[in-house]
Amino acid sequence: LTVPSSASSSNKIKMKVKFQSYGVSVPDKIYEANTAVFNVCAHSMDLTSSSSLSAYQSYKDQNGFNYTANTIEGTYYYQMVRRDLTAAKFMVDYFGENGNDYWNGTDFEAAGASMGGFQSTAVAALLKYATDNGEGISFLNIEIPYMCDLNGENNGRMPRYWGTRYTATLKYFDTTYFGSMVTCKTVIAPGLGDSICPASGTTVLYNAIPAADKTIIYEQGRTHNGRVNGTQFTVSNN
Repeated sequence: LTVPSSASSSNKIKMKVKFQSYGVSVPDKIYEANTAVFNVCAHSMDLTSSSSLSAYQSYKDQNGFNYTANTIEGTYYYQMVRRDLTAAKFMVDYFGENGNDYWNGTDFEAAGASMGGFQSTAVAALLKYATDNGEGISFLNIEIPYMCDLNGENNGRMPRYWGTRYTATLKYFDTTYFGSMVTCKTVIAPGLGDSICPASGTTVLYNAIPAADKTIIYEQGRTHNGRVNGTQFTVSNN
């Protein structure tokens, strides 16, 4: 968590919560002008402990990336989204008018790529239901979001090369499901060469979002792990 030294009740600031992807590492400090930034690894472990990180790697090796269970509450994603909401609600409680009163009360960005994009979308959908006065995310800013349109390949759309597969339980954690509840300003950046989070699924997410101000920026030459000077083109309803 980084906070501008100038922040005060008379010098209000913006807020941002950024969620990391499936990888586990100590979050970097992020400094943005006039913005408190909370960079979150939502895997619920001691990131300074090598044994903790080894245990996570072992879990991944045994379970792939399905993180699934027979019940909603038993899935990995259920606990992850709860941690995400706790982090975002902390920002509202700590910097809002009932805390330090540093937040301007309007600008709150959720950002992330890959699994961080999934987490950000879930928070943009649900935070307003978890705060005392309905405070929520004002700007969803995501790239190559994970878990979009999980059942798409069973309906004739682009299959994903790798990653979480559709189950009856995980349909409740499909990023497009959360997207249907997002009403804030949204910018999504998929890669047309991304075989892990295909642009077809991300387009389904874009179409599911009812926000009045939403933009999707496609990039040619961008894969899940990098980019090659790709041409961008933008679709927006604003």
